[in-house]
Amino acid sequence: MADARLRRTSFFGASFWELHRQRDVDSWRTHPNMGRPREELGVCGTVASRLCHRGWEDEVRGPRGFGYDTRLEVRRTMVAKNSVGKESSGGKDQDIAKILKSEIVYQGPVFGVRRDEVLEPGALRTIREVITHPGSVVVLPDKKIVLVRQYRHGKRQYLWELVAGRMDEGESVKEAAARELLEETGYRAKRFKVFLDVFPTPGFLEERMYISLAEGLTEGEAEPEEDEKIEVRAYKLKELKQMIRTGKLRDAKSIAGILYYLTFIRKA
Repeated sequence: MADARLRRTSFFGASFWELHRQRDVDSWRTHPNMGRPREELGVCGTVASRLCHRGWEDEVRGPRGFGYDTRLEVRRTMVAKNSVGKESSGGKDQDIAKILKSEIVYQGPVFGVRRDEVLEPGALRTIREVITHPGSVVVLPDKKIVLVRQYRHGKRQYLWELVAGRMDEGESVKEAAARELLEETGYRAKRFKVFLDVFPTPGFLEERMYISLAEGLTEGEAEPEEDEKIEVRAYKLKELKQMIRTGKLRDAKSIAGILYYLTFIRKA
């Protein structure tokens, strides 16, 4: 059924799936879907509903993958260090990818976009695009959990979250956590302890996130940045549980930090 529906999805007379089945490589590579952002592509490179089985997608994606836009101008190029080696996991050595070529295709004030040509374990040669990021901190005040509400343009809505922010160059986790807590809430803490170290989106984002417990709090006046319009409120644990249960709290890092705190720290 899925195959039949894919056949009916046509672009300029031929569907992407049909071209692949016919092995019409020239038409396939120049199909209008090539170069479109990957998130706009539904099934195997079409805008049809998401019916594609993972195996089909891997088969038709090809060595470069959807989203690889050859028209993209390289604004700034920086060759990353080639990395070949082993990474330990669970006591067993595992192969990691060898970077054959690397270039920065975008560099902004907050993050960059890097395109790597890699040789992955299993001899798979492919293109991987990643968002570069210096890392971030999240702060959960002990015993008096404070959330901030601010506008998030990526979702076009206001969200309640734990205090969080990007680490500046040269900052330690403790320094960044103290700065963000003061800027957004006015609180100062005597101690910061990282209790959760996570990768929020490891598929394409280099960001490493440190969630810290802030202890020994004293109140003060917030010092938000010019572009920050923030509402601050302290919540009881019962209220936070209800917000998570009902979907009022939707920020992933905050849900992870609060649930870990309630499960492993507060009970202890």
